[in-house]
Amino acid sequence: MRKNMVLWLAAAVALGVCLSSHGQEKGYLPGSVKALVDLENLPVVDGGVRDGMFASTDPEQRGRDCGNFMRQDGDEYVMAEMEGPGVVTRIWSANAHGKLRIYIDDKSKPAIECMFKDIFEDRFPPFQSPISGKSSGGWYSYWPISYGKYCKIAVTEDPEITAEREEARKPRKVSVSLKNARELKLIVDDAGDGYGNDHADWADAKLVRADGSVLYLSDVREDTPEAKMLSAEQGWGKLMMDRSVGDNELSIDGKKYKKGLGTHPKGEIVYELAGRFEKFEAEVGLDDESQKRRSGSAVFKGEEDGKQR
Repeated sequence: MRKNMVLWLAAAVALGVCLSSHGQEKGYLPGSVKALVDLENLPVVDGGVRDGMFASTDPEQRGRDCGNFMRQDGDEYVMAEMEGPGVVTRIWSANAHGKLRIYIDDKSKPAIECMFKDIFEDRFPPFQSPISGKSSGGWYSYWPISYGKYCKIAVTEDPEITAEREEARKPRKVSVSLKNARELKLIVDDAGDGYGNDHADWADAKLVRADGSVLYLSDVREDTPEAKMLSAEQGWGKLMMDRSVGDNELSIDGKKYKKGLGTHPKGEIVYELAGRFEKFEAEVGLDDESQKRRSGSAVFKGEEDGKQR
């Protein structure tokens, strides 16, 4: 019996595998492009099929299912490795950054090497839409990649992104004038590359009175006379007080904060004010729990009475 391995590669990362005997009456191999258009048999699993999946599932089972990998080989982060014969049938990633390398049978030289996003954006034939593209917050490809004896899939850092990340990870000071203001709106959005792993901190977030005394936003309660939280929305998790959205100590580029708000794009927090504060101050940035997974981006905005600052 001939066996074929079919790998579903989903990088966020998630990657899957399948061994099967092939029904010759279909006229195509499992996991091939023709299988994608055979709608009658698309949901049917071939006899003898064995499949599986490689994924970036949190090894500590805490729900942080991104940024994890099998191991690091030099400058490569290995996402999947398997013996053949087989076929990679699916690739998915929430953050398609860096350079992609796919080794097929030859362990010393990649058969496919390109920027990760190129296979999703019609820049690396034969990968092309609609079988490869972007949808529902992630990058996907169903183009089959067959191999005979061995396959390894890895990514490397993008030097430009690494340099940008080093600069971007530093906390930024924010100050918004609130003189006579009746509303403060805190907005955090993605930086145009999806919402994956965007753990955002409004660290040391506080309202400053004219005499210099402060009210920390994490201390605002329903009975606080000077300020009231009207609403809080975000795209993942829940708004955390004095903790990151991943329920860790607030930390930006190694700097720890005892006070602040942990949130996630697409996020909006609205406060009603009594007009008694001079300004709003905070230090903003991606929490180190995002940086440890080498991904994430966010844009922070503050609005006073509807005026963006």
